[in-house]
Amino acid sequence: MQLVLKVKEKEYFCTENSGFFIMISRRLLRIKALMALYAFNRRDDGDLAQAEKELLFSIGKSYDLYHYLLLLIIELADVAGEKIDLALRKKIPTPEDLNPNRRFADNLLVRQLRDNADLKKYVATKKISWANNSDIPRTLYNKMQKWEPFTEYMSSEKNSYNADKKIISRLDAEMGAIY
Repeated sequence: MQLVLKVKEKEYFCTENSGFFIMISRRLLRIKALMALYAFNRRDDGDLAQAEKELLFSIGKSYDLYHYLLLLIIELADVAGEKIDLALRKKIPTPEDLNPNRRFADNLLVRQLRDNADLKKYVATKKISWANNSDIPRTLYNKMQKWEPFTEYMSSEKNSYNADKKIISRLDAEMGAIY
């Protein structure tokens, strides 16, 4: 089954894979197809089946990257929760340690991602996690705490799903600039 989904003037192709839909943008598909076509033309053997296999492998790796980014968001919230728990266990905690701001650790969108059955299924099937690179989420979270949009989000009185979604979206868009 194939479906074309239009979100904010961007079109995504959705294909059903193991009972759940995977979205990739037309732009990414075009880039991957042109790269595969170029590699096929540069190849001496002219094996079309091999070129198709490499294209599908490349698209599969893009899916993995997408899921790694979703897992990174969950890991960042976990790091925030761990830091709060460590601060609460201090022998001489500060008033800030006793009344922590759990806004990011309890982010509603992160909770929604954490409870997503399709994400859990994909992660279990592909066996992807940040366990071997646990320093990356910790380093990113430490840098994120100094990031102005994050500090504004944490200090804001407005607590809503839209605010939670906005900070995650902005984090996703500007992750390279933070790290």
